[in-house]
Amino acid sequence: MRRVVQNNLYMLKIIHSVDPWLIPLRLFMTVLVSATYFLGSTYLLQYALNAVGEGKGFFDILWMAILFVALELSADLVNNAFWQLYYEKRRYAVGQQVNLKIFAHADKVELACYENPEFFDKFVKALGEADDRAMNVLDNVAGILWCVVDLVLCVSLVASVHPVFLLFALIPLVTIPLRAKYQKGVHDKDMEIRRIDRRKGYPHRVFFVADYAKELRLTAMPTYLLKYMKDASETCRRIHAKKGGLLTLLECGCIVFGNVLPTVLTTVYAVWRTVVQGLMGFGDCFVVLNTTMRISGVLLDSLDEFMNFRNNARYIDTMREFLEYQPKITDGDAPLPEGGDITLHHVTFQYESASAPTLQNISMTFGAGQRIAIVGANGAGKSTLVKLLLRLYDAEGEITYGGVPIKSFDVREWRDMFAAVMQDFHLFAVSAAENVTLSRRAEGDEENITRALQSSGIWDKLYENGGLDACMTREFDPAGVMLSGGEAQKLAIAHVYAKKNRFVILDEPSSALDPIAEYEMYRTMLDACADCGVIFISHRLSSAVLADKIYLIDGGRVAESGTHEQLMAHDGIYADMFRKQAENYQETRGGEVSV
Repeated sequence: MRRVVQNNLYMLKIIHSVDPWLIPLRLFMTVLVSATYFLGSTYLLQYALNAVGEGKGFFDILWMAILFVALELSADLVNNAFWQLYYEKRRYAVGQQVNLKIFAHADKVELACYENPEFFDKFVKALGEADDRAMNVLDNVAGILWCVVDLVLCVSLVASVHPVFLLFALIPLVTIPLRAKYQKGVHDKDMEIRRIDRRKGYPHRVFFVADYAKELRLTAMPTYLLKYMKDASETCRRIHAKKGGLLTLLECGCIVFGNVLPTVLTTVYAVWRTVVQGLMGFGDCFVVLNTTMRISGVLLDSLDEFMNFRNNARYIDTMREFLEYQPKITDGDAPLPEGGDITLHHVTFQYESASAPTLQNISMTFGAGQRIAIVGANGAGKSTLVKLLLRLYDAEGEITYGGVPIKSFDVREWRDMFAAVMQDFHLFAVSAAENVTLSRRAEGDEENITRALQSSGIWDKLYENGGLDACMTREFDPAGVMLSGGEAQKLAIAHVYAKKNRFVILDEPSSALDPIAEYEMYRTMLDACADCGVIFISHRLSSAVLADKIYLIDGGRVAESGTHEQLMAHDGIYADMFRKQAENYQETRGGEVSV
């Protein structure tokens, strides 16, 4: 129960941080409307019926009715104005604040969390609650307050007529354990269904993403995915069938003891006292019947509201587990040195799900202003090395910059030193300019962005389709620009030209380019990045010729290092790989072989 209260208070504090007046105004309006509704729907009827029985004049009753109607109408007008002009607008502001908290925290958690299905499920569930859960809590608290006000007024009225009726009104309390079990069953079913729904939704996402369009049309994968979706739907159906019977019985028990039984007992006793004994007036009889049933209804509503209070806490718990997760990659407070080398000292890294380390005892140096190539077979650990340099993961051993451990720096400041273009880059459904800056375009930055696009070789294509404002992809704009793989890579690479960097990391960003275009791209980029360090990974060793130093990784270790000439002279793994690749691009010209 302590956690239930804490979780609901947690969301109320978020609402208060957005608007300190929202909670008190919402609760005040609840009391105002609840009280005036009771007076108009219950007390006025009792007064009117009893007044007729007592022989009071028509105008006495009319003026009282006008007074109550005016009071209730005024309260409704004030409440509607509050709801339409204030409350609904603030609802969006609160939802936005919760979303910002979730996204800000998601930005801090390490990359490994996204590779953990259990953690990712928490992230998805937290996002599912972001828009409405906080205001659901406030509405729930307001609902409880409404029930309390209504209950106090109804009990006072019934007790003034005859206290025995209160016993009938309390019968619904026996449904508390039934309703608690029902709510828990609904929650458990909902959580189980949500997990399956994410699987069921996967084919929906794949069928409408352009990246998968060709494979879906050339293979039997659509049939498999549809079966995948059908199996997930069948699993959901079985969950409903399995749990639906018990939930139905619990709900029937709540209806019998919460509604039917109190209604029958109250009606019989009230009619007997009025008609047989003559101890109650018709006004009192009507009000008692109406109000006793209302007490039963309010008690049931109160139980529902308290169950919702606990139910809200369950959903909030998932959100809090995500938000309270402490990221393993944390900020330091040391200032970044003005410059220096990046050095790896005996670095070892193993993924959580892996049976062996991906990198083992790696030691290497990336000098400021140096051109360093990382080469090796697929799966050797090259891309993992890049992720360690960017602190997307932390590893055993130590990485230093200017002699200072990189864990001592602010993570954002450290990553801002780099311009990185990854092999599995993605274009965003925003303008071409914002895909270059990877942020909101700053005023007056057009010249710099245009120059970057020209340098990467994609400006002419974009100029014909809207220039800097050309919208990438057609996710939101049917006239959006669709780029080929090579064109998309050129747009991604423009980010390097647009930003002043200390180091540039190129993790095989040119896989869609032909060997000659790739070589020219690296040569042009290395010339443009003469004043910063460049770390590039390429599976085509022809580009490694441009590097000041080459590290060859094999089996997670540095197997060879040196310049191209030194490694060719060494005649080891690198030389063998280079010769085999060179054979693919040899051509005979006038009896001579050239590469």
